[in-house]
Amino acid sequence: MPQATSLSAEINSKYYETCEIEEGETGQFEIFKSGESILSKKEHGGFFTIEDVKKKLDVMGQSFYGE
Repeated sequence: MPQATSLSAEINSKYYETCEIEEGETGQFEIFKSGESILSKKEHGGFFTIEDVKKKLDVMGQSFYGE
């Protein structure tokens, strides 16, 4: 879970969104924005980075930043 903790800390320290970690039963990891799952470890094919999150939001026409 160190990768999840690190990603959560980066989101919470740099961006207007807040990130909380909830441990799942099967090692799954997902990012939600406004209650909507936007990226999951299973669909991505492995653990993702902050850059992957930014790219996904860009494709969705959303910003990761509070601007």
